[in-house]
Amino acid sequence: MERVQIHSKIGNFDFMMNDCLVFTGCNHQTKETIYKLINRNFQSTTYSVIEEDTLGEEGIKLLINDKVITSRKLKYISIESINDLMNQFNIEKKNLLDQIMISILSDFDFSEIFEELGDLLLKVESKLNYKLREILPNIELEFDTFNSEILYRKFSKLIWTKNEHEQLDYFLDHEILIDNFCSLLETYIEQTGEHVCIQIKYPDVFLSEKNMELFMRRLIDINKKYKKIFLFIYHYQKCVDFGIENFTSIVLCTNIIQQLPEFEFYRNSIERYYPIELKIGDGELYSRTINILPYTGNKLDYKNLISSRDMVLLKLLNQLLDLDVYEETSSAGLTKYEQLYLLS
Repeated sequence: MERVQIHSKIGNFDFMMNDCLVFTGCNHQTKETIYKLINRNFQSTTYSVIEEDTLGEEGIKLLINDKVITSRKLKYISIESINDLMNQFNIEKKNLLDQIMISILSDFDFSEIFEELGDLLLKVESKLNYKLREILPNIELEFDTFNSEILYRKFSKLIWTKNEHEQLDYFLDHEILIDNFCSLLETYIEQTGEHVCIQIKYPDVFLSEKNMELFMRRLIDINKKYKKIFLFIYHYQKCVDFGIENFTSIVLCTNIIQQLPEFEFYRNSIERYYPIELKIGDGELYSRTINILPYTGNKLDYKNLISSRDMVLLKLLNQLLDLDVYEETSSAGLTKYEQLYLLS
């Protein structure tokens, strides 16, 4: 378990991270605040006057296991859209693809190739200067020295393919993009041995449910293998099923911020106060809980989004958290005790 602390004038947060931290619940403002604080922490350690007034003279401090974390300490990636995923494949300095390509290029012996290329450029340079001196006798041209990095960054472009056929990047299958991003990330970790901090904001907005679950599970699997990712996931309405073992990784954002307890403790609390004997297994209770978490503490009308039985569970969870929320739903499929409980 990693201890994650975020300190600033506008808020102090303290969490325990296993494979990830998952933020859900109705309080989107709190989720936005945590996301933006971490995001700003990696941009620069220099703060403007107005930032110091807002964040405090020391700005933001992100600590993991009591060690201050900045962009100099590890790589940072923020993902808010499909474009942010695509950008990691742009031929630009410091993104994942660029760092992998530079590593690949360093694995080959290009000395003879560049020696031949250098000789050719000298011949071109000599002929150009011969012609130029006829017009401007006091000026000469000199070509820059070429190397593999310059050639790669200046003279190459990325082409996406599927079954060996070129694909338009803006029509690219998201599953292909996710698979390649995860492969790129895993290769980067293998080659560098460095930690990576990844923030993913509202994946349920820009990915289908299937691809969202695929993406999150791939990242979790990579982290289980290497223990090199600090993963922060912010859900809007749909929460991914990460498994009971990661129940404590969920942070519930309502009018309070609360990290969920061990699942056994949670089940005991639900059983103690549920209006009838709870005759469901851990898997079903966990699945139903994941379904209602995004609505916890929400005073909006969402009765058509949640089943009647899940509404009973939601009311109980709200009460356990001391959240004053009125739940309204159909009584279909409920026992009389569950109906009375909803009316109480």
